[in-house]
Amino acid sequence: MKTFDYTKKGLRLQEGWDVIIAGGGTAGAVAAISCGMEGLRTLLIEAQGALGGEQTLGLATPIPPSQVAGDRLSSAIDMEIRARTHARLPLEALGAEASRRFDPVALAGLLEEMALEHEVELFYLTSLIDVRREGERVHSLVLHNRDGLFAAAAPRFIDATGDAELAFRAGVPCESGDAEGWNPSASLRFEMSGVDLGRFGDWLEGTGQKMLTRYPKLHWDMASPAASPALKQLLLEECAAGHLSRSDFARLKFWAVAGKPGTLNFSGPEHGREREAARAKSVSLKLTEGRRAIARLANFLRRAVPGFEEACVAQVAVLPGIPESRRIQARRRLVAEDLAAFRKFPDGIATSNLPMEAPGERSAAPVAGVPIPEKYWEIPFGALVPVGLDNLLVAGRCAGFDFAAQSAARAQHTCRAMGEAAGIAVRLCQDDGLPFPALDGARVRERMRRRGAPL
Repeated sequence: MKTFDYTKKGLRLQEGWDVIIAGGGTAGAVAAISCGMEGLRTLLIEAQGALGGEQTLGLATPIPPSQVAGDRLSSAIDMEIRARTHARLPLEALGAEASRRFDPVALAGLLEEMALEHEVELFYLTSLIDVRREGERVHSLVLHNRDGLFAAAAPRFIDATGDAELAFRAGVPCESGDAEGWNPSASLRFEMSGVDLGRFGDWLEGTGQKMLTRYPKLHWDMASPAASPALKQLLLEECAAGHLSRSDFARLKFWAVAGKPGTLNFSGPEHGREREAARAKSVSLKLTEGRRAIARLANFLRRAVPGFEEACVAQVAVLPGIPESRRIQARRRLVAEDLAAFRKFPDGIATSNLPMEAPGERSAAPVAGVPIPEKYWEIPFGALVPVGLDNLLVAGRCAGFDFAAQSAARAQHTCRAMGEAAGIAVRLCQDDGLPFPALDGARVRERMRRRGAPL
C-alpha cells in the first residue's frame, strides 16, 4: 500500500470550552444538556446534521420500557424529554406507553432546542479525525467540517460516539463482539406513510390478531405468537418464491408512529452478525443492502397486504442500527453476573431490568426470590471511566460492559442516564480540580437524585 506523510500540516487550534463532547446521539445529546445545566462552556460535535443518533436518525422508536417496577427511570433529563414530548403531542389513548412513543423528527428538534436553551455550542457535520494525547490526558481533537481541518482543545472530554471513536483513537484498550469476536446483527429502520390503518387493522383482526390493531397502539411482531399469523405466512411464501430473503423479515416488527396517523415505523431488515462492525466498509454495506431489502418489503406489502395499496416509503434511517461495535476497558466493568444478581452500586447512575440478548454467550440465570421492587440492576459510574486517561469519560453503548451485559445496558433510557451522569461529573471535577478516576461516583449519583432522578 502506498503512503505519504500528512503529519506536518499546521492546524488551527480552537479553545475556550470547559468540555468537548464527541457524538450527539442518545447519550451525547443528554450529556451536552447536562453540561449546559451545570453552566459549563460546552462544545458538542456531531457528524450528522441533527441530534439524537439512533433515536432520530436511526428512527429507533418507541423506547423500550425499563422493566423496573413502575417503568422507573434514572435520569431527570430523560423524564423532561418525555414530558415535553407528551405535552406537544397528547396521546392519552396510549396510556402508560405514551412516555415511550415519539416521532423521530420531532425528537431531533426537541433535543436541539434543549441544548440551545442551555447555551451548548453545536458543530454539526463535523467529523472526528484524530486525537492528540499527552501522557494520561487527551489534549485536543483533530476535526474536519466545511471550514477545513482544525483542532479543538478543552480540559475535559466525553466520548459519546457509540463506537468509542475518541477513546479508541486515544489509545484506550477496547474489545469488540462476543468471545469469538462476532458483533450482533445490525438492522436498518424505515417508515411507510399513506397506510390505511383502518383497513389494515380490519385485516389483522380478521386474520387472528386480537389486540394492538388500531392507531395509535397498532403493533405487529414476527416473534410474537399474538401477531397475525396470516402476515407471517405471506412473508414465508414470498421467501419461498424468491421475492424476499429470510433476513428481510426474520425479526421484522412495526408500530404506529405517535402523531402520524397513516405511518408505520419498521424495525428490520437485518444484515447478519459480523466482525469489526465499526468499519466504514461494513457500515456502508449495511446501508446499501438494507435499502434494497426495504424496497423488496415495500413492494410486497403494497402488492399483498390490505391497507398498503397506496403506501410509500416515507423515510429510511440515515444510521443503521448497530447494537455493539467497541466497548472500552473501564475502571469498573459491568458483567453478566451483575445483571443476574440485580446488583446495586454506591455509584450507580442508571437503573434497568431489561434482559440480556446475547444468545450463546455466558450469562448467569437471574437470582430467584428477589422482591419485585428490587428487581433491577445498576450501571456504576466507574463503567464510564476508561483506564489510562484522566480527563475522558465514555457514555453510551460503548462504555465498560462485557458483551452480554452490554446487550441490556445499551438501551435508550440507560444511555440517557449515562449522558446526564457524565455532564455532572465534569462539573464536580472542574470545581474540585480532580481527574475523573479520583471522583467518587456516589457524588454523581447524589447530584442526579437532587435533580429529581429516583435513584
